[in-house]
Amino acid sequence: MGYTPEQKEAVTIVTKVSASMSLLGVGGIVYFYFTKPKWFSNSMGRLVLALAFADFVDGISKFVGRWAIEAGTNSFWCQAQASAIQTATLANICVNLVIALNMLYIVFFSGSVKTLQRSEAALIALCFVVPFAFTVPMFATPTSVGNMIGDSDFWCWIGSQSAIYQIWLFYFELWFVFSIQILAYFFTWYGLRRLQGKISSATNATARSSHKYNTIMVKRMMAYSIAFMISWGPPTVNRMNNLATGQPIFALAVAQSTFSPLHGFINFCVFVYTRKLLKSGGSSGSGPSVMSPTSPTSRSAISGFSPTSTEYGSSIQLQQKLPVALESGAQLGSDYGSKDAQFTFTKPTDSSGGHHW
Repeated sequence: MGYTPEQKEAVTIVTKVSASMSLLGVGGIVYFYFTKPKWFSNSMGRLVLALAFADFVDGISKFVGRWAIEAGTNSFWCQAQASAIQTATLANICVNLVIALNMLYIVFFSGSVKTLQRSEAALIALCFVVPFAFTVPMFATPTSVGNMIGDSDFWCWIGSQSAIYQIWLFYFELWFVFSIQILAYFFTWYGLRRLQGKISSATNATARSSHKYNTIMVKRMMAYSIAFMISWGPPTVNRMNNLATGQPIFALAVAQSTFSPLHGFINFCVFVYTRKLLKSGGSSGSGPSVMSPTSPTSRSAISGFSPTSTEYGSSIQLQQKLPVALESGAQLGSDYGSKDAQFTFTKPTDSSGGHHW
């Protein structure tokens, strides 16, 4: 038993409202891009723009809703809507994965921002190319009614007659990627804790800065994880219920039509939340900040370190690590000084010239 015409109409209205909010969220990102271009001058900022583009394509496609189905499941509009939703949504997931892996690379593996910058264009391109590997089978795999594209209850996508392919060509990849993201966030958190433990005993100023930036990073990772689960929890439950029982539940359908098209708005909220975290962390986005290489506070906070001292070990490499890590994970590159800055750490000396701690 499917949905009644009234229920389908209600789902259509909810879908259009959610997709409209998503497009407004994308518009918010575009607004900030033109009014605050410095926020997007680093790798993280450009990944946010790539995410916004994927959300735009997904939002437009889902706003069309059942109009494409009414044109006929074999029509150009239905086929185009299905391929756009599949490709854009998977691109969104891939960009979120790259964000998580960038943080892991910088914080846990002590990676170089320059290396990320050199591979940035290729990574973003891959985020939009790889999804085609899961879009083409939608056209190439025949079913009893042609290819697997058809009425998926809300819009043209992998039709209900091919529900098992919804799992294999989308939801399996979705939650596999999410699992990788969770692991990446865990090891990033572990790397931050390890770094904080190594520097926290140096000076009170450094300890406070380290704790503050660690907190910002962790909150940001939690925001992306929560946003992901909000976006994809209800759709997954609904599709799994339909596949397992064959009895659609209207409340689950409304939940999916609410959250699935809402990516752009949710990602915009995460972006605004991130900026709020940065502001509370002491960055105004202009002028020397608390951890800028030219900031007096920075020089005061990091004095007392020696990159070759046995107390901290040469592997710490504090000359770049904290501000660089935060550029990758919390959009702090342009806010917290130059990513290429080289700091010189020296042990403080007393009046007799001897070292003291």
